[in-house]
Amino acid sequence: DITLPGDTPASPPLVIKASDKIRWLGLYLDHGLTWRYTIERNRTKGFSALRALELLFHSVNGCSATTMRRLYIACVRPILTWGSEIWYTGERQQSLVNSLTNVEVVAIRRITGGFKHAPTPALRAICAIPPLAFFLEKLKAGSVIRLVANGREIPYVAPSHRSSKLSRSIADRLP
Repeated sequence: DITLPGDTPASPPLVIKASDKIRWLGLYLDHGLTWRYTIERNRTKGFSALRALELLFHSVNGCSATTMRRLYIACVRPILTWGSEIWYTGERQQSLVNSLTNVEVVAIRRITGGFKHAPTPALRAICAIPPLAFFLEKLKAGSVIRLVANGREIPYVAPSHRSSKLSRSIADRLP
């Protein structure tokens, strides 16, 4: 704790308490930059947005599957991937991505009306929604292209095994 003196001798001192995390632009920074709390918050907000959209997903008088897919892509996926250009590296983050993927799987089941034990890849193919890990790789590649196009130097990060082909194809197109 840090104690600062008051404005006047009669005013009480200001006490600033230490915190484990700091919020900055919707991202929560902790001492180790693990991003766990940020992703947990994104996951919770994504589930809340999905529950709000489920009011429109009724099978009798609800939206069509195409409209539900568009609503998921426009409203829920940006919440799940908020700040991913900062926190997503693709290396040793499978557990973090899996927690967000759970929200996506629930959304896909709501869109298609699929049962709990229906195979997720088949439901993804029906909805034409790629896995969230691929979308995160796309966002990461887009941010790298924007940085390079603006003339900024970026530190080299070895691509993950899934994104090496994508990274090589992007690198071949750059001047």
